[in-house]
Formats: sequence, C-alpha cells, structure tokens
Amino acid sequence: MRIRRSMMTVGLLVAMILVGQGMICETKLVAQNRDSTDDLYKQAEAAQEHHDYATAFRLAMDLAKLGDTRGEDAVATYYTGEHGTHPGTPAKNATEALKWLKLAASQNDAWAQDTIGSMYAIGVLGAKNYVEAAKWERLAADQGFTDAQFALTVQFFDGKGVPKDYVHSYMWCTLALASADARHDNQLGTLDQMTTWRAEIAKRMTPEQIDKAQHLVDEWKPQVSKATCITVPAMCADQTQANFAQKQWTGSLANQRMDLSDTHEMPVELSQEEAQHLLRRKVPPVYSPLAKASRVSGVVVVNAVVNKEGGVEEVAAVEGPAMLRQAAMDSVKQWQYNPYLVDGRPVKFKTTVNVTFALSGN
Repeated sequence: MRIRRSMMTVGLLVAMILVGQGMICETKLVAQNRDSTDDLYKQAEAAQEHHDYATAFRLAMDLAKLGDTRGEDAVATYYTGEHGTHPGTPAKNATEALKWLKLAASQNDAWAQDTIGSMYAIGVLGAKNYVEAAKWERLAADQGFTDAQFALTVQFFDGKGVPKDYVHSYMWCTLALASADARHDNQLGTLDQMTTWRAEIAKRMTPEQIDKAQHLVDEWKPQVSKATCITVPAMCADQTQANFAQKQWTGSLANQRMDLSDTHEMPVELSQEEAQHLLRRKVPPVYSPLAKASRVSGVVVVNAVVNKEGGVEEVAAVEGPAMLRQAAMDSVKQWQYNPYLVDGRPVKFKTTVNVTFALSGN
C-alpha cells in the first residue's frame, strides 16, 4: 500500500510539473500574441499618421483577422468612408462596415456597439431603425460609454425605439455627465449641452420622478454582456480566460462570437399612415347602451402595440369621451395587421389609431 501511494504521489507530482510547464508555455504564448498584435497596431497607426492609407488598411485588416478589436474597428472606419477614398483602400460599404463592427461589438467593444447604434439611428443601412439603435446603444451605455448614454437620453426623451420615459432619460443624462471627459467634446454633445438637456428634462418631471431617477443613478454599476473570450488569448481579461481561449483556437470566429439576437426589443414607432397600410382587418366599435342612450359621439384616440404576428396585444385610450373609451379599446383589440418587417424579420410596433363613434342622424 505504501509503495502504491508513493507511486501515486510521484505521478501527481509529475502531472503537476507538466501542467505547470504547460501554463508557463501558454503564458509566454499569450505575451507573444499581445506583443505581435501591439506591433501591428503601432505600425498601422504610424502608416495612417503619414497618410499611407493603403498600408494602414492592410495592417488593420491583418489585425482584424486575428480577432483584435482595434483592427476590426479600424477596418470598419475605412468601410464607412471616414478616411476618404485612396488607392489601396476599399470603397464605402455600410454592410461591410457593419460586419466588422459587429465582430468587435461581440467582444464588448463599446465604441463599436455605439457606432452600430448610430448607424441604425441615422439610417445608414436603409430606413431609420430606432429599436435596433437603442439595443446597441444600451450595450455600450451599460459599460459606461458616454456617447451611448447620451444617445439613450435623447431616445427616452423623444420615445424613439424605447418608451417615452423622462425618468430614464434623466438617469442616462446624469450618467453621461458623470462619465464625460471635461477636456473633450463628445460625439453627441458637450458637457454644457448635456447639462442643458438635463435641466429641460427636469422641467417635465415631478420631484418624485427626479428622486426615482437619482436612485437609479445611485444603483447603477458598469456591466458588460456575457460573452465568450474570443479567439486571441492576448485579448482576454485574465489568465484563466486566456488558457481557455488558447485551447479553443480554431481560426473560426463565427462559432465563438456572442449571440446578440435575443436582446429585448422595444416596439418600433409607426405613424397612423404607416400602420394603416398594414391593417388587414378592422372591427367597428359597438356602442354601449348607456352611450347610445346618452347620444354620445366623437373620436377616441387609442395607443396600440402590435406583436410580430400582427395581433394587437396592448391598448390604451388616451383621448376622447370617457363613455366611449372601453368600446374603442375592445374594438382595436380585435384588429389584425400584416407583420412589420425590419431587415427582413417581423418586429413589434406601436401606433396610434382613431376610433370614430357616430350615431345615425348626427
């Protein structure tokens, strides 16, 4: 028994030594990868500073193919046309820019996430899509990225892509002010502009709402989306992740990118005219006996949320005679729409409809 235990002990020691040697080798490999990518990045920067855009783009592409977010971001800027047109650089291509930005964004690159949000908001990829914009801006804002936080300030204030909500607008504006660098202008607004925005938001809020917003600010902590440590060990946050990434090194990026498709989506806002074109079944309202006896008529304005299948799932009467509101909501709940498509897939949308009540003889 003693001999067996001694053999087991020796075996364990040998295994530990081998594992230790493997970890040392992995650590050296990580450092080498980091040195290699840093060198590429410095060379790309130097080439760009000397206006050698062809070389800068080639080096950025080499870096991007290694899964380095700095390279992916740089390649995307060339496809957005930020550097102009030069020999050896690609033509402006928003779709290609989006591809590289999403690769960087999947590694929790806040700048890439914010840029994608801006592209959707201003309609670079087609029609403006504030829902997609808000989704990507939120990912960056959650990490403390100032421009994304201010973008959400505006979207919550206007109710574009997210519900109109002064509490969250005030919260994100306060966080943007806290994270902004006073020495530099931000993409969307300076510190003075942000301060003005927050004052305007506050004018529309009750003291209780401001207290609630401030509580949300106090409770907020930077966070990132859960994602696999991707491809290049040198990009990983700690040695455990680096070891895992090195073992997962296959040269295939697609299988290791985080999936952002299940991010919660808010309804797209459509005008009455846009929604009217999608309407395929309209059920007329039914007068209640009391409203009919009272000879009440008029128009009830109803806010409606339509699901991906075209069914009305939420209604709220916001204007019109009180005696007619319930009948109006009961009517709209039965309406059917054709699905609204964004990038080829159905999404929820919200709209406003007018339900008219008219008695014969009126």
